[in-house]
Amino acid sequence: MPITDCESAPQSLAGGRRGRARLIAFLLSLAAFGALLTACSARGEFASPTPTTLLSATPLGAQIAYVSGDSVSTIRMVNEFALHDVSISQPGDVRSSNPRWSPDGEQIAYTVVRDGQLDVFVMNADGSRPKALTNDPGADSLPAWSPDGSAISFISTRDGNSEVYVMNADGSEPTRMTNDPALDLYPTWSPDGSQIAFESDRAGSADVWVMNADGSGARAVTSDPLPEVAPAWAPDGSAIAFAVEELGNIDIYTVATDGSNRTRITDHPAFDSEPAWSPDSAQIAFRSQRDLRDDIYVMDRNGENVERITSQSVLQYALPDWSPDGTRLVFSGDDNEESRIYVRSLGGRLTAPLTDGTKLDRAAAWSPDGTQIAFEGFRPTNGEIYVAAPGREPLAVTDEPARDLAPAWSPDGTQIAFESERDGNREIYVMDADEGNARRLTDSSAGDFSPAWSPNGERIAFVSDRSGNGDIYTIAVDGSDLARITSGESVDQAPVWSPDGPLLAYEAVSDEGSSIHVVNVDGSGDVALTPDFVFATHPDWSPDGSRLAFTAEIADNRDIYTVNADGSNLARVTTTRGAEMTPRWSPEGDRLAYVCEMPESDEICIISADGFGLTRLTTNDVADSGPIWRPLPAS
Repeated sequence: MPITDCESAPQSLAGGRRGRARLIAFLLSLAAFGALLTACSARGEFASPTPTTLLSATPLGAQIAYVSGDSVSTIRMVNEFALHDVSISQPGDVRSSNPRWSPDGEQIAYTVVRDGQLDVFVMNADGSRPKALTNDPGADSLPAWSPDGSAISFISTRDGNSEVYVMNADGSEPTRMTNDPALDLYPTWSPDGSQIAFESDRAGSADVWVMNADGSGARAVTSDPLPEVAPAWAPDGSAIAFAVEELGNIDIYTVATDGSNRTRITDHPAFDSEPAWSPDSAQIAFRSQRDLRDDIYVMDRNGENVERITSQSVLQYALPDWSPDGTRLVFSGDDNEESRIYVRSLGGRLTAPLTDGTKLDRAAAWSPDGTQIAFEGFRPTNGEIYVAAPGREPLAVTDEPARDLAPAWSPDGTQIAFESERDGNREIYVMDADEGNARRLTDSSAGDFSPAWSPNGERIAFVSDRSGNGDIYTIAVDGSDLARITSGESVDQAPVWSPDGPLLAYEAVSDEGSSIHVVNVDGSGDVALTPDFVFATHPDWSPDGSRLAFTAEIADNRDIYTVNADGSNLARVTTTRGAEMTPRWSPEGDRLAYVCEMPESDEICIISADGFGLTRLTTNDVADSGPIWRPLPAS
């Protein structure tokens, strides 16, 4: 039966086709939706990278500190692989789904809707080099790697019916393995690669079948009148897990490969389906509606110790698959407008609060050696500077009735600069990081704020309105040699030193908008890197000083952009529908952490500097902000 007829397949559970019809109807809906939409073009004069994004977590991720909450906020740390929100979206693509890890963990195969057509793609685990393995008018989907990684099985309708095919891992030599008028779906390899299990209704009802890897010797492993669907072969070869549709419900079962020892694993009034074994065969990940929507869960192979892995209310999750090392799950997420691929680490609690969340804590800043975090905290009402470390109670390093704000570590980690109102108006102060001993650095009736240390630790840049307008100044750390750096009509703010020290980047705000400027530290050579109309803010230098990242708002949408320090090669990095803000370069200079607007709240995301690898790190009910990367340890 051609796949175009599957939308009319019986949808009742009793009809024995609900699971298969639901899958194929979903694939068809992707194709239909894909035919109606095209990729968004770059806006204005900005170049946009091909917005193809994929995430793969690393076993040991870098750490990012950020602020969680608004009226009450907490300083938290998160590993970069806590939760990966992966959006794969090539020109003409609409949805991506069915991700499957390669045996070596280096690649992920997945299904893409490309201009209304379903094909199997593969990409490196870092999101690079996405490649179409199939390109046929039929619908190709549900890829599964052979255990040695040399071949990929998949289902295709290229011959007019849903059949199992096998191709080489590079997409060559696709070969039809099944040839039956029935629907054959969900291929899964035996651990030794000699057999393939699949779902088929060739006996009148959906059952689990097994055949040799060359397509010969097909036999039914299950034969119950109830639909038995979505088989998954245990890595130890002992059993095949599958879902059974019965009396308006779906549960997970296992069966030995000879058809014996049929065992019910889940018994819940909600739908449990799409089982996936952990590499050690000790656990099973599965899709369930037991919390009133589709989420991914993990349980022991006997059905005990059930744990929900996903928790985003706006998405429906499906088709989990384990990484070869057993530390991560990859799965699909669908919000009815687009499908994405997610990666979730299972390596324990990765988001660790440093403060208790009952106070207003913000403006976190890592010490240069990465062992401590300074922040401003309102406890109970006035702002003070605190220093905290994982497992240690935050220590107040200032104690004044007035507010002390915006801490900034000196490059050697021995001093902290900050703003204070203790002398009646906001001035810049410097104190020893371990003993306090605060001393006033600036002395003006105007406001001085936003201190930023030079890389050599000899000067501090700051913003002041002492000239009647916001301008950038610098001053020696002993309070001498005050120098005005900018003097235009714009309000200049947010100074950031280049890593090697000769330049300052800043925001210039005017009636027309806000632009990113770069100026020599003696005030000469002031250059606008962006036009005023884009409203560019939050500049941040790459570690090598060659580029700046910033937020740009165009047509009421905020995205992350990068530009060379000389103003060339202006490029858009993020392309999602929500607002993206406050980018911060990773210490290696290959990624950016930033605030990403989600339907439920602002969260922390990371993305590679070339626009690949969109990764959502936090999933909180409150707003998260101010991400800062933990410095690399000294070599």
